[in-house]
Amino acid sequence: MKKINLIIFETDVNRFSVAYLLFILEKEKFAGNFNLHFFKTPADIRALLENQAILNGPCVFMFSFMSSLLCEVIENIAEIKNGFKLSGMNKNCVLIAGGAHVTGDPDSGVKMGFDLIFKGEAERSWPDFLRLAVEMPGESCFREKVLSGFASAIVKDERPVPLDLYLPFGDIYSLVPPLEIMRGCFYNCRFCQTATCEVKYRSLSSIEEFFAEYRRRQFKRLCFICPSAFHYSAEKPSKIKADTIEWMLETAREKYGIKYIEYGIFPSEARPETISDETAGIIKKYCSNKRVSIGAQSGDGGRIARLGRGHGLDAVHNACETLKRHGLTAVVDFIFGFPEETQEEQLTTLAAIKDIHTRYGSRIQTHFFLPLPGTPLYSSRFSPLGPKAENLLKKYSSGGICTDWYLEGIEQSKRICKILDSFQS
Repeated sequence: MKKINLIIFETDVNRFSVAYLLFILEKEKFAGNFNLHFFKTPADIRALLENQAILNGPCVFMFSFMSSLLCEVIENIAEIKNGFKLSGMNKNCVLIAGGAHVTGDPDSGVKMGFDLIFKGEAERSWPDFLRLAVEMPGESCFREKVLSGFASAIVKDERPVPLDLYLPFGDIYSLVPPLEIMRGCFYNCRFCQTATCEVKYRSLSSIEEFFAEYRRRQFKRLCFICPSAFHYSAEKPSKIKADTIEWMLETAREKYGIKYIEYGIFPSEARPETISDETAGIIKKYCSNKRVSIGAQSGDGGRIARLGRGHGLDAVHNACETLKRHGLTAVVDFIFGFPEETQEEQLTTLAAIKDIHTRYGSRIQTHFFLPLPGTPLYSSRFSPLGPKAENLLKKYSSGGICTDWYLEGIEQSKRICKILDSFQS
């Protein structure tokens, strides 16, 4: 059979996932069976479908995405379907989806028009799919033959996935993503998808293997993916293993000579109650970042409790003060527009934002609520900003007290909620 065209949706938002999936493809020795193509927009798809080699061969359109990309995904699927009508290539094409959105709401993936939806962790189901696609006899009716290998459009794999299974290295894709050392979360915040996966860790031996390969490839900047930076290796949330984290960072710097190390900053963050003199001191001693990301989410104590955060506003103040004493700056996230959020709550949060920024010089990042699939608040919708809160946010953002990211968040939430509502009609 000819090589299969693997046509991949790739953006700045999902490129870490794309890299990891391609490294798995390479590790499982399937790279020679696929021609790789990438697209971001409908215009890219039109250009690809003008390529006769693609039209004549079997194709897999692959999407890995979170809810924030929903609008772009739907636009691209419409263009792909239109291309099928014009070219008659539907029998040779399969549309597959994975990632956070369809993991939380696989039925929406079916409604969007995907042939297969990979729910949950894909470290085992993805190579299974690749193997099946490669082993299909002949080139005709590729779609029918591939789909006949699955009992349902929704593919759910219950096999356990240790994080040590793969390292994010390869040669067919230039980007090396941050090293994921923790997946899942001990807490179950009502707006967040992270806790929908069980807590698991990459082993220290696997991490050290990554450091060695990192040095061999002469990479300079080391970053980590860890939902709660100081819970790495913890057996329960109250038992932080700071010595293990220190050993990991010290090993990277001293044994492997990696000098630019970022920890506790995006794409990771640290829960406020885990910031102490000890943990702040570790960042100060071994890391290059002078900022540490922490989530407050609201300045209203009642709202924080209803969200299931597991800490209060005092913990946020303590974290910001501790970081400041160690010469570090807290980057504090706040979200507006939670369901049933009152105007009084919004003003309380704004007062907290001003207070935290004034006292500690913290950077305040403002966001707007987006319902995420698989969470208790998925079926809920945002509360609009009240006029007083809106005016204060404009004043604070123009005055450097906080970012104006909430503005983009409002428009994004409107667009995506409209799509989510259409799935129910």
